Amino acid sequence: MMMMTTMTMMIMMLVLVGVVLVVVVLLLLLLMMMMMMAVVVVIVVVMVVMMMTMTPAAATAAADDDGGAGGGGGGGAAAADDDDGGGGGVGDGVGDVGDYDATAAADDDDNIEDMFLCFGVKKKI
Repeated sequence: MMMMTTMTMMIMMLVLVGVVLVVVVLLLLLLMMMMMMAVVVVIVVVMVVMMMTMTPAAATAAADDDGGAGGGGGGGAAAADDDDGGGGGVGDGVGDVGDYDATAAADDDDNIEDMFLCFGVKKKI
């Protein structure tokens, strides 16, 4: 009889701790959303999920490796009766999307590469 009571108490304690943890996390999320801190909310959610599932942090680290946008087009030719050139065209180059690295975040060097490629110079690194 005592064993059943102890087991029941342990189960009740676990349920209570779980409910309290969920309520605290929800309150934190509400507070962070009120403060418009989406990045902190995401970090808190990821930390809570990692604590719950006990997955290593390296498995969730994605590489933030987006390239820079393309440069704008050149200005138009000057009109015959006007000394001002036309407005520059809108750049249509899109940055390269980085590869997802499941072990660690890779270095972001696509912006440097795109900068060199804009001037027709190959990267020497």
